[in-house]
Amino acid sequence: MLGIWKDWQPEDPAGGDAYNGADLEDGTEEGGAEGGATAAAAASGTTAAATGPASGTPDDLAQRKKVVITHVSTAFTTFHAQAVDDGPKIEELQRRLREEAKNNPPLPGSYRPKRGDLAMARFSEDGQWYRVRVDKTVNAAESQVLYIDYGNREVLKNGEIAALPMGAAFSSAPPGAKEYAFAFVYPDTDPDTVEEVRAEFLAETADKVLLLKTEYRAPESSLEAATLLVDEGATKKDVVLGLVADGWLFVDTKARRGGRLWKKFNEYKEAQEAAKKNGVSGLLFCCSAASNQPSFPLIVSFFSSS
Repeated sequence: MLGIWKDWQPEDPAGGDAYNGADLEDGTEEGGAEGGATAAAAASGTTAAATGPASGTPDDLAQRKKVVITHVSTAFTTFHAQAVDDGPKIEELQRRLREEAKNNPPLPGSYRPKRGDLAMARFSEDGQWYRVRVDKTVNAAESQVLYIDYGNREVLKNGEIAALPMGAAFSSAPPGAKEYAFAFVYPDTDPDTVEEVRAEFLAETADKVLLLKTEYRAPESSLEAATLLVDEGATKKDVVLGLVADGWLFVDTKARRGGRLWKKFNEYKEAQEAAKKNGVSGLLFCCSAASNQPSFPLIVSFFSSS
């Protein structure tokens, strides 16, 4: 399997990434994930230990919530997820929105999109109406919108964007999808490698319920940085840890790892070291997380309509 460690050569041990207690932070969790109740309609809960490719370390499943992935950034630095608990409410809101748009079609030219507006837009791939937030004006005829219940963005003609109908909580209901950073890892800067790891992640998570846990708050973006387990009954697989073990991702040695996080961080570090030794890579090992971290991405593509 191609990845990032094929041609890697061991460095001088004296120059390795040694643990330095002064670099660690307090392990107190910040900004816990919202809506942590278990979904009755989701896969059966279990207290089995979470396992990864090189680890049998128990994970605190009680702190995880069941989610589905609705969008992954093209730079593979963030993702959007819907809480399973929220699925029926989102579907009902979409049904009412489309019914309202059908019974009272928006008048062409009656709405002029403005940055920050909550509105509705007709998605280019299926022609259906969805709730959006207007990100910015592209030109006099087009605007960029964020589909707030899924996480993807696109540029639309202003005529495909309309004011939200009154009532039915169209404007007051919170966004159905929440954006997270990937905890403990960052991708390579090569676009082809990033595209491949994104495809691997999507293949692993498509149409599956995952167990999400916020590990810390990412300092660069202030997003909650999370880990994800595939919920397959008694088996709990850490998806991103698996990608590290297969040589697709770098472990961010600058990531927060103090207190309760040290054990989880160490799982990722050990998986990376095993990947180096096994040579599961297509590119040369390059540099540190601090100098190689991609800039915060513009999120595009992969739209999932329930």
